[in-house]
Amino acid sequence: MINFRAVAWQNGVYHITINSCGGVKEKGVEYFGPPFIMVINPLGEIEAETKPGQTAEQVVIHTLKAETLIKRRSDMFFHPRYRRPSIYKKLSE
Repeated sequence: MINFRAVAWQNGVYHITINSCGGVKEKGVEYFGPPFIMVINPLGEIEAETKPGQTAEQVVIHTLKAETLIKRRSDMFFHPRYRRPSIYKKLSE
């Protein structure tokens, strides 16, 4: 699950990830993984998640904090601040 935490930290955003509840069959492939919901803050920390070992549908209600977002985005190592659109503008046209 470290990849979800890395995405949140690198982009300075809250990341909410979910997994299906029960069996899922798509394109001939059956998947029966455990259901879960996870809320990860911009610092890469898990703030809320469903109880492990459950098989029934679950819901997570969690309040996101702007202070955490501001803290991460004001960090001197927050690299998106240093992106220079003028360099890759032609690629986006």
